[in-house]
Amino acid sequence: MIFYVDGNKKATLNPSIEELDKWWRQETAEIYSGDRLIHYVEVDGQKLYSSYEQFIVNNINIIEKIDINTISLLESIDDTEISLNNYLVNFIPAVNEISDSFYGDVNEEVWQKFSEVIQGLEWIMQALQFERTLYLRLGSSVPDYLSVVEILEKALGELEQSMNNQDYVSVGDILQYELAQNLQRFQLRTAKREQT
Repeated sequence: MIFYVDGNKKATLNPSIEELDKWWRQETAEIYSGDRLIHYVEVDGQKLYSSYEQFIVNNINIIEKIDINTISLLESIDDTEISLNNYLVNFIPAVNEISDSFYGDVNEEVWQKFSEVIQGLEWIMQALQFERTLYLRLGSSVPDYLSVVEILEKALGELEQSMNNQDYVSVGDILQYELAQNLQRFQLRTAKREQT
């Protein structure tokens, strides 16, 4: 098994879990200490953006080549913002659509869509918090537009309380006027940044 980092050959190892684990820990520590992150791992030509360690362990006896592809902290911030913007293009209209449903009859389909919106919000929150962490790791001040994290956290708390009280009109209001509008402001802020 041949190992590369960013296309540069680093090692040739026998396919054993112990040897792989030792090399992996050493190499990833070096990557992280150099203010870089793993962007994806290419295993025999297949790009894996998550769960690559488990994939490697499960296929250790047949893998020939592993290439760890890294990204700088700044590149990761840009990548996160692009992913967020792309996601929000469809997500914000979906939130507005589901919010309208809470002003009427709430049926099984509405609950399914609401569950998908909540999952999407969790991903958005993780991405925003990750971006904030990257700025702090760089020693930079966190941009004002990332204060949307606190606004969204507060709105999610209100949403949970309204759900517990079965106040579905408030659920619709929070989705539309607090979550969707604040995400739209965030989206407009990053769009303006990209134009400059």
